[in-house]
Amino acid sequence: MLNNHLNVAKADMKHEIGYDQRQRHYTTLQLLEDTGFLGCKLAQLPMDPKARLSSFEGTLLDDASLYRKLVGRLLYLTVTWLDIMFVVHKLSQFIAQPRQPHLDAVHHLLKYLKKAPGQGLIFDASSSF
Repeated sequence: MLNNHLNVAKADMKHEIGYDQRQRHYTTLQLLEDTGFLGCKLAQLPMDPKARLSSFEGTLLDDASLYRKLVGRLLYLTVTWLDIMFVVHKLSQFIAQPRQPHLDAVHHLLKYLKKAPGQGLIFDASSSF
């Protein structure tokens, strides 16, 4: 039986409850399309290991609202993309005065998101988290 609960498809099986993440797939693809990254080259890691983000390096963005919107949408995705949680947390630290290196890091993360937009999670019903 499948039912929709909080925009996440929930599959009830005999011994398992699975979260299909169809909403994640749609949301991720929509984000990539909206930002023009749908046809981008993939990134293997959520953040460039050489990136050193600072509050003082790089030029301030002319329009900080774009950065804020992107980070907000990425925060929403951290519910199902646990591997991006640290990077999004780091990027959210620069919301007040985002600079070009911060936006570059967001772009890198978008390239990573294209890697697998809709993989699901399956949890055994008898396990205790």
